[in-house]
Amino acid sequence: MSAVDSASFHFDHVKGVLEHLVQIASSFNIVIDDTLREKAIEETLKHYYDHICGYDVRVTGIDPYKFASWSGMYLFGRIDDPNMIAATIATLRRYLKIEGKDLDDLFCQKLLVMAYNDAKKDTIAIGKNGLYMSFRTASELKVLPTTTTN
Repeated sequence: MSAVDSASFHFDHVKGVLEHLVQIASSFNIVIDDTLREKAIEETLKHYYDHICGYDVRVTGIDPYKFASWSGMYLFGRIDDPNMIAATIATLRRYLKIEGKDLDDLFCQKLLVMAYNDAKKDTIAIGKNGLYMSFRTASELKVLPTTTTN
């Protein structure tokens, strides 16, 4: 069975991740209408499909970091408001906080600038995959016990 054949998505989970993003975007005074929401889901799932095919990844559900990063950057491309990237980062941080983790404000500001520059096709930009990997990596970090060395 191929990675695509075994992929499964629960639409309620997909919609829930997007609704978190839309809710946080509204706090940045960004309105995302139903048509744009549907298009964001469609385009992000297409990208997910390409990702699965390109990397032979086994998918058993939606990764909220991946989906929020990719759909947030898609929406930014349609809305052209830097606050959409800020809303995407705030959404990603929300998922980290659910796990009892977070990233430094200054680091998140740097991510925002780099993701924004991606729209300008800047060669040093981070893009939707870099944004995703930043938060996925933070999510995967293990807290080590503190030790003292003398």
